[in-house]
Amino acid sequence: MDRAASPFTTPLTLHLVLAFVGKRRTLRGVLYVTYAAFGALSAATLAAFVAPGWRAFADSHAWAVLYLGGVVPAMAFALALLVQHHRRTAGLVERTRTRLLIAALAIGVVAGSTDLFAGAGLAVPRLGTLATLASTALMAVVALRLRLLDGAARAAQRARVERLATLGRFSAQMAHDLKNPLAALKGAVQFLKEERAQGRPWGEQNELLDLVGEQVDRVTLVVEQYQRLGRVEPVRAPCDVNDVVRTTLALQKYAGVEVKAALAPRLPPVALDRDLVAGALENLVRNASEAMPGGGVVTVATEPAAPGEGEGVVVTVADSGRGMDARTRERAFDDFFTTKSGGTGHGLAFVRRVIEAHSGEVSLTSQEGRGTVVRIHLPA
Repeated sequence: MDRAASPFTTPLTLHLVLAFVGKRRTLRGVLYVTYAAFGALSAATLAAFVAPGWRAFADSHAWAVLYLGGVVPAMAFALALLVQHHRRTAGLVERTRTRLLIAALAIGVVAGSTDLFAGAGLAVPRLGTLATLASTALMAVVALRLRLLDGAARAAQRARVERLATLGRFSAQMAHDLKNPLAALKGAVQFLKEERAQGRPWGEQNELLDLVGEQVDRVTLVVEQYQRLGRVEPVRAPCDVNDVVRTTLALQKYAGVEVKAALAPRLPPVALDRDLVAGALENLVRNASEAMPGGGVVTVATEPAAPGEGEGVVVTVADSGRGMDARTRERAFDDFFTTKSGGTGHGLAFVRRVIEAHSGEVSLTSQEGRGTVVRIHLPA
C-alpha cells in the first residue's frame, strides 16, 4: 500500500509549488503529464494485489529506479521554480515562505530518496521517515504561521459574497437608470387619464405625447445598453485609438495620482466599439490609481503593434504602485476575484471580455513593489 500511494507525492508536491508561484495554469500540461506518469506507476503497483506476476515488479529494483527517474527531474523543476520565484520576490514574508518551501522540498527529496536508492540496491541508510517528519514540520510552519496560499478558503467565500454584492450593485444601477423615464411616463399617463375623464380631447397634447415616445425610447436604450454590456457584444466602427484614450482620460479625475499619456502618432484605424473600449480603459486607469494610495504616476501609452502581431494598435497602462504577487497575477482576470475589501472583482474580468470580443489580447505583468503593466493588443 505504501508503494502504491507514494508515487502521488511527487505530482501533488509539484501541484502545490505551481500554485504557490502562480504558474498552475500556464504549466498545467506539465502537471497533467506528471499525474499521468506517476498514476501509471501507482496502477502497476496496485496490480500486484490481483496479478501475481506484478508482485515481483512491485518489490524489484526496477520499481525504485523508475520512481527515481521521475522524482529527480520533477522535483528539480519544482526547486528551480521556487528559486526563480525567490529572486523575483521583494516582500519579506513571501521570501520567507519561499525559503522554507525550498528547505522542505530539498529535505524531502534528498533525504527521502535514500529509501529509493536503497531499494535500487545501493548501500545507503533509509532516512525516508525522518525526511517526511522534517519536511512536514516545515510545511506546517509555512501553511499555519505564514499562510501559505493567503487563505484560499476565505478567498473563495469572499468571492461568493462579492458575486451577490455585485448583483446587488448592478440591480441598483439599473433601477436608477430606469426610474427617471418611468416616472416621466407615469406622470404623462396620469395627466392624459385626467384629461380624458374631464372630456377634453388629446389633440392639444402633442408635446406630452412626444414626451411619452421619447421616454419609451429612453427605456429601450437603457435596456439595450445593459444587454450589450452583459453580453459584451461590440458594435464596431473605425476609430482612432488615440482619440478614445484622450477622451477617456479627459473625463476622469483621479485625486493624488498623475495620469500621463504617451501617444504614438499615425496609428492605423481600428474597428471597435468606442463605448466598450473606453469603459475597459477607464477600469484599467482606475485600478492603477487605486494601487497607489500614496500617489504616483499612471502612464497610458499607445504604439503600433509589433510586426509579428499583424497590423493593429497596442495600448499599455502602467502604474508605479505596490504590484501583485504571483498568485494574484494568475487570477487577476478571473470573474469576481478581488483583493480589495470593497471591490467587486469584475473590473479586469470586464476588460478581458471586451478585448477578447474585439479579437484582441490582454496580458498583465507585475512585481511586488515595482508596479503593474497591462498590455492590450487591438487588431486592425
